[in-house]
Amino acid sequence: MERFAKDSKVLYDNSFIIIPNFLKNQKLNPNMQIGVEHLFDALPKWLKNNILGNGSKGLGNGYETISNGLLKVKEKGKGKRKAKVKEKIETPNIPFDEFWVVYDKKVGKPKSIPLWNKLTNDERSSIIAYIPKYKKAQPNKGFRKDPERFLRDKKWEDEIVEAKSKSRRQSVYLTEEEKEVYR
Repeated sequence: MERFAKDSKVLYDNSFIIIPNFLKNQKLNPNMQIGVEHLFDALPKWLKNNILGNGSKGLGNGYETISNGLLKVKEKGKGKRKAKVKEKIETPNIPFDEFWVVYDKKVGKPKSIPLWNKLTNDERSSIIAYIPKYKKAQPNKGFRKDPERFLRDKKWEDEIVEAKSKSRRQSVYLTEEEKEVYR
């Protein structure tokens, strides 16, 4: 350790061991950058003053000083904290239970609730407006999507295809001449 201190690779300061080039040689992800900032902020004031005020007490010799390393960390971390902050989820304008009653296919409720809560208020309103048309086009519950899949796949954005007539027999209109051929 004494040799590292002699070569200015390590600094001892009142029971603190400081490695000046540590930050220079690290590839810090955003969480690590935040951690470095928090650790530096937690140092005693006198030690921060020594590091920042004295240029790491002359630890240079071609090496990046601690203060430059800290500045580098803060520059890399700019804007990244904002990415870590979760988007504020809107308070639902329409409760899940209303969707559950209107959709009227009681399958997979536990998995559907979180999907409903992640939606925007506009999406929830669109869904409630879409469901009556969807139910009319597909009156048989067995052929409707489960609520979870309906929400996950954003089915309310799909075009509604009207059901064909229930009669499978189609009338065929033949001319008198064609009727004679088939007799």
